[in-house]
Amino acid sequence: MKNAVFTDHRTCFALAYFATEAEAKTAAEKVEAAGNTYNGGFYHGCACGRAPQFDHDSKEHGKKLFAVSF
Repeated sequence: MKNAVFTDHRTCFALAYFATEAEAKTAAEKVEAAGNTYNGGFYHGCACGRAPQFDHDSKEHGKKLFAVSF
């Protein structure tokens, strides 16, 4: 994803982490407009987008990063 600090690929979805919440919200709007959903697992079919439950303080980047599932 454009402007993502890094991405984390998982079994049923992937996460992109952004330096600002504004960037995360912009990316989430694009993901939601595309209709992306989780592919498999417990949340199969649920919409992707802004995922604040995966936000975290990155020691490597020295600040909080904001997550978007895609």
